[in-house]
Amino acid sequence: MSNSEQLHALSAAEVGRRTAAGDLLVEDYARAILAHIDTTEPSLRAWVVYDPAQVLASARALDALPPHKRGPLHGVADIFLTQEYPTAYGSHWAGHRAQAGVDATAVAVLRGAGALIVGKTTTTQFAASTHGPATVNAVDASRTPGGSSSGSAAAVAAYQVPLALGTQTGGSIIRPASFNGVWGFKPTWNAISRDGVKICAAWNSLTCDTVGLFARSAEDIALASSVFGLSDPAPAPDASTLRLAFVKTGAWGNASEATVAAFTRARAALLAAGARVEDVELESFGDNNTQWHDTERYRAVIHPEGARAFLPDYETYPVSSRATERAKRLESDVVEQIEDGLRRTNDEHLAALDTYARLRPRLDKILEGYDAIITPSTTGVAPPLNDTRHTGNSVFCTMWTVLHVPVVNVPCITEDRLPVGVSVVGRRYGDAQLLQVAAAVGQVIAKAA
Repeated sequence: MSNSEQLHALSAAEVGRRTAAGDLLVEDYARAILAHIDTTEPSLRAWVVYDPAQVLASARALDALPPHKRGPLHGVADIFLTQEYPTAYGSHWAGHRAQAGVDATAVAVLRGAGALIVGKTTTTQFAASTHGPATVNAVDASRTPGGSSSGSAAAVAAYQVPLALGTQTGGSIIRPASFNGVWGFKPTWNAISRDGVKICAAWNSLTCDTVGLFARSAEDIALASSVFGLSDPAPAPDASTLRLAFVKTGAWGNASEATVAAFTRARAALLAAGARVEDVELESFGDNNTQWHDTERYRAVIHPEGARAFLPDYETYPVSSRATERAKRLESDVVEQIEDGLRRTNDEHLAALDTYARLRPRLDKILEGYDAIITPSTTGVAPPLNDTRHTGNSVFCTMWTVLHVPVVNVPCITEDRLPVGVSVVGRRYGDAQLLQVAAAVGQVIAKAA
């Protein structure tokens, strides 16, 4: 693959191997990436900002380092602070822009490991709005890329970069990963520092906001995760050794034919590979009076927290101009979320927090009997774009996010050749094991496709 036009398709792991061996200059790879972005970006619209001159200067600086200190290229969602670029938080209002000069902790850690920051990818407003940015789906431009980490997922799927950062409070990593056919990893809550990230990258919830990653392969997800101490260099286990719980959850009634088919095919493929597969209802463990999947209880956690985070934009101006200022600063669905949070009582918020606090160790206990849970990632394939550019339903994602467990989206393909994923879920702080199990599951699904 000597032709520079093909270098953009390399995995991050392969780039790392070639630069370490002295077979590839970071600058040459950067030029190939930038050329591909230049070709695809006018239609994809995955980036808020990137500066080719800055990228090439940084690439040359990496080439001056010993080969083992050079890292893969990647993008950063527009809710992460970065040295090179301002941060707009996906907002149209100029007053929300934070100036460059400092990195978010996750960006600083990656940069310290030799990563080259290409630019800032698009996100919905504050990663909270369900109204998508201008970005389109990388597989089918007539469909949504999902959100909130819209640009990160689309850029990875379109081979603009091999790795990208994103965040999840509901389904903002797993959903766009599923819609664009890439790997998405939402680690255990707080396993990657959120310092320097807009609080609530999706509704601004300290209880749920989680930093995660996108890649085109399990190997690249593990590579990036290793920088944060979240992966194990051991090879993926053989699928025949796995114990897997297939869990439909209370959201199953929302599953489309595409999701049901992907879930069913994954189950059949893993059974054929020798895995021990069980259909499991979480309610059968312990207190079956407590529903694991409860959208209202989830909202009772995140909306009050988001309302407090957004108060400066919601009511810190004269009553006479309040409606005008809100419309100027906040998208309508963000206002609805804030107002829902303000209506909820402290007792309701505390009851929801306490219920999830009881369920988390119970789920850890359930997972002692399995290597992972397999569950749908989304209700179906990416919906067609509409007037509000709605980013799709996150109903299959929210429960796992608020339970703080790590989740990996494993890409699947429908009969119509559109992507839809299944999620592999592990126990809290079992991220390294989960990545290995997900890699094994992904190998089986890919062979059966």
